[in-house]
Amino acid sequence: MAAPSRSVPMRHTRLVHLGFALVLGACAGHSGDPASGSEAGPARNPELATSEEIQAAAATGVADAYQFVMQRHYNWTRPQGTSFGVSVPQVTVWMDGQRLGDLTTLRQVLLTGLESIRHLNGAEAQGQLGLQASGGAIIVSHVR
Repeated sequence: MAAPSRSVPMRHTRLVHLGFALVLGACAGHSGDPASGSEAGPARNPELATSEEIQAAAATGVADAYQFVMQRHYNWTRPQGTSFGVSVPQVTVWMDGQRLGDLTTLRQVLLTGLESIRHLNGAEAQGQLGLQASGGAIIVSHVR
């Protein structure tokens, strides 16, 4: 009886090495190295709208902070805290350190002159602003 051939395990080993090399090559191609032509750039904070993003929206006809948030950051409008009472906590709006009210107060805030709009989830907002912000907060800051 002939001895079993070892070519099948060798072929399997070569395929594994080839697959490994392809995976490494694909990962290396996305390194963010400027010399490779695939600049990654700084990571964008999804909880912050910068003055550049706000002004770009204003240039397209978005007039107030309510339209801006509803069109570009709708997920910020959903309460994210926990309720210990009967009522569900709502997202509160703050501007330059003062509480404005609920989301509809953003209609009064024009985009001109804004430095940033930041979202805080329920836990962050409660920790920084107190129980009244337990549903989350949208913080509007003007250029100083």
